[in-house]
Amino acid sequence: MSTITIQEIAEIREEFLGTMSLPIQWPEPSFRLDLKSRSDSDERTFKHIHQSCIGHAENFRISNKIKVIHLLDSYLTLANSNPLGIYMASRSALELCAFSHEVYKRLDSAQKHANQDWRGGGENFFKTIVRARFATSNPDFQQRLKGQGASRSVLKPMNIGECIKNLANVHGFEDAYCRYDLLCDYVHHNLGSQSINTAGSGVSPTAQSSEGGLILMPGGGTITEYRYPIPEKTNQAIDKTIEGFVADVRASWRALLDFPDTPYSPEQCEQFTGNSLGIQRLDEPSNKRAKHLPIIIERKVGRNELCPCGSRKKYKHCCLKN
Repeated sequence: MSTITIQEIAEIREEFLGTMSLPIQWPEPSFRLDLKSRSDSDERTFKHIHQSCIGHAENFRISNKIKVIHLLDSYLTLANSNPLGIYMASRSALELCAFSHEVYKRLDSAQKHANQDWRGGGENFFKTIVRARFATSNPDFQQRLKGQGASRSVLKPMNIGECIKNLANVHGFEDAYCRYDLLCDYVHHNLGSQSINTAGSGVSPTAQSSEGGLILMPGGGTITEYRYPIPEKTNQAIDKTIEGFVADVRASWRALLDFPDTPYSPEQCEQFTGNSLGIQRLDEPSNKRAKHLPIIIERKVGRNELCPCGSRKKYKHCCLKN
């Protein structure tokens, strides 16, 4: 019997939600680096790689933090009466944990590479984070992304089996592969998922239909009872998954908080840009930086209408100029 309770999952949700309860907007960098137009300047090339990586890394971080909260929501909702859903949420949490660890490991490797070769390591970091965000097996998505400049290599999804295998080498997650096999058996159309739908089996000379009829079996035979819902199956699912689920969502959250958002060290940023951030400092005078970000307009906005970004300026004097 697990010592972790559903109430503790609710508390974890509130803890994580506290950092994500307000909407946030973040710019979308390009799918490709444009190094050719900056080939005449190491400083411009460095800034371009650095800022592009930050943009993709922060988008990745925010999106997957929200996914963690969705998984917590799912587990809490499904814990009432849906054992199949509990196994599904648990499997998804384990996959996200393994995927987050894999991305973290690859970005960390690229960052170490960048310490010796800032350009090569930076390009490797960029390709890794773009692949982590946009890799897909959906042919429609692939076609659209290629049309916007995404390369074939960054659209190839990371193999989740390899991610799980690598996670099993991490201290505290040695059981990852065994847990994944168990969860897959309950999610796929295998024995585990079939057992979720049965209330048990026994030996009896009769079997009863839902309409009250009897099937006689002279000498007795094995019968299986089916009914819905089966609360004890839900309790069994919680007991089998809750500890792993909590470990997985916490590890995913830590990875998202800790993984590097740039291939470069503060010292490298200082060397190439003159400050350790490598970007415009927020404490600089406001007239030296943009007061708000340009936005993507979903509908046609008249030149003389108020700008949708909320600046209270006319559109032609605001985001239309950007």
